[in-house]
Amino acid sequence: MMAAQTIADQFVMNIKKDKRVQVIHQKNQGQSSARNAGLNIAKGSYIGFVDSDDWIEQNMYEKLYKNICLYNADIATCSYVLEYEDNNIKTTELEEQLLELFEKKNQKMLLKNFLNRELYFSGPCDKLYRMSIFENIRFPENQFYEDNYIALELMLKAEKIAVGNGKYYHYRLTNFAHILNELNNSFSGRNEVVDRLC
Repeated sequence: MMAAQTIADQFVMNIKKDKRVQVIHQKNQGQSSARNAGLNIAKGSYIGFVDSDDWIEQNMYEKLYKNICLYNADIATCSYVLEYEDNNIKTTELEEQLLELFEKKNQKMLLKNFLNRELYFSGPCDKLYRMSIFENIRFPENQFYEDNYIALELMLKAEKIAVGNGKYYHYRLTNFAHILNELNNSFSGRNEVVDRLC
């Protein structure tokens, strides 16, 4: 049995009385496949994603949930911290402040923001979504920069998006991940995504 499966099974055994937790065993097919597997069995009204090498502040989802409820948003997002192997960054609790409330009628402004990477980051992990927004939408598998494709689809489908500035998500970057992050910052394929959806 693979080490990851053993760890997951031990975790579930420790909280086996909590019926909300399920473990999915599948062949490693990439993060899109793993996220889709979770989406396919999720039963709640909201969903979020955390990559296995990252971590979140304990109150992240509470803060995002409050913004979804307060602004009747389909997506709430927060800011994030990049943590490099050679420079460990710690974040103290920050006061949540709403930086922007994007509405469907302002899609042009949101698209510009997305393409310029100003406030709305394409990754799914610094967000909480209403589960209903994923109806007929899944992460594209075997696609380079798959986050960009689904981010734009979800963004265009959302009636409202609440963007906050609290730094609640921590991306741990190895040297390789740092290179990919820099490539993603200069990713030119966003224009292809806009053409595909608009």
